[in-house]
Amino acid sequence: MIAFLQPFADWLGVTPVQLILVVAVGVGLVVGWYALKLALRIATKVFAIGCVSILLLLGGLYIVFVVAR
Repeated sequence: MIAFLQPFADWLGVTPVQLILVVAVGVGLVVGWYALKLALRIATKVFAIGCVSILLLLGGLYIVFVVAR
């Protein structure tokens, strides 16, 4: 399996094992980046919904207490 990687590794000046390791780390970083982007996008939506809900609740309570006076 590693034999077909030898020319590429020689061209880059590394061993085939190092080449596999660098590619695996690179793929892991790309996957991690997109997972982090997805998590932050979900967190942003949840945070926005939570803020709007809190503001609506506070506004409703304000109206209730003003009318109840």
